[in-house]
Amino acid sequence: MFGGIGRNRIAISLAVLLAVAVGKPAAAEDLKVGFIKIASSGPTFIGLDKGYFAAEGINLQPVYFETGEPIAVAVTSGDIDIGIAGLTAGLYNLGRSVHLIGGYVREVPNFQGWVFAISNQAAENGLKSYADLSGRSVGISQMGGVGHYVLALITAKYHVDLAKVRIVPLQSNSNMLSALAGNQVDMMISPGTPVMPLVQKGSAKVLGWAGDELGIQIGGIFATAKTANDKSDTIKRFLKAFRRGAQEYHDAFTGPDEKPRDSAEAGDIVALIAKDVGQSPDLIRRTIPYIDGQARLDVGDVKRQIDWYKSQRMVKADVNADDLIDKRYVVPLQ
Repeated sequence: MFGGIGRNRIAISLAVLLAVAVGKPAAAEDLKVGFIKIASSGPTFIGLDKGYFAAEGINLQPVYFETGEPIAVAVTSGDIDIGIAGLTAGLYNLGRSVHLIGGYVREVPNFQGWVFAISNQAAENGLKSYADLSGRSVGISQMGGVGHYVLALITAKYHVDLAKVRIVPLQSNSNMLSALAGNQVDMMISPGTPVMPLVQKGSAKVLGWAGDELGIQIGGIFATAKTANDKSDTIKRFLKAFRRGAQEYHDAFTGPDEKPRDSAEAGDIVALIAKDVGQSPDLIRRTIPYIDGQARLDVGDVKRQIDWYKSQRMVKADVNADDLIDKRYVVPLQ
């Protein structure tokens, strides 16, 4: 009799413990992700604000940077787990130690991603088109960065000798903005988001947008090879949440024909991004870049970028795109 009672008590205790274990949610996994407070970070802002990362068991901890180049360094040093930033020579030079696990922002006509902004003095002195860049000074964040590559492409397209353009690496967006407003450089190349307040105040002018001239893969998502190999489940859950945000962003601003078109949700997404960036919705409206809803990567363009950087001796000869692009995670753009 007592044995039966003892067994019942044990069974009840086990049932209680099981119920507690089942009812207790698993601890979310901390993940430090580095990116910039600009409109192209919309998918990450959406995922954070709407709980998409949390739904995948990820406690995403944002680590903000002013430009993209230092983000790759922060990934390799272990300061952050995942980087979301522009594709640069510095990133490519890391070779096998860093894996590209996704894409997101591309330059597409009629979207406002990277901007060519000119000083008022340069405008007054005849800088009216890209063909006028010979002999001019152009501010970029760093040699080998996205701005440098974009400048090389635009000068080649308009038959301007890049050697006759004075390239001024200024290390940060704030330095570039100060140089442009102070007429210390004729033009700067950067994401549009930080430039629009300057343009709104009348302290600079927009010469044009990269997407209307060039079709390139601007940004990628990357992690160390060790993280990609050892934390496959984490990477997959992160990408699932990111793609959910990317698709929501895409559908808010892009029609079925992949051309700009606002949906009924566009205003809400603009307001969400404006809050996280710290700008007015009106300014964010003026800098809506194209985001691939599936976070696909233009593999062919990545290879073209690496080849160009190699030709400039900015990327080592043994760097291979196939070693960098992690096919377990990347969805290639067809």
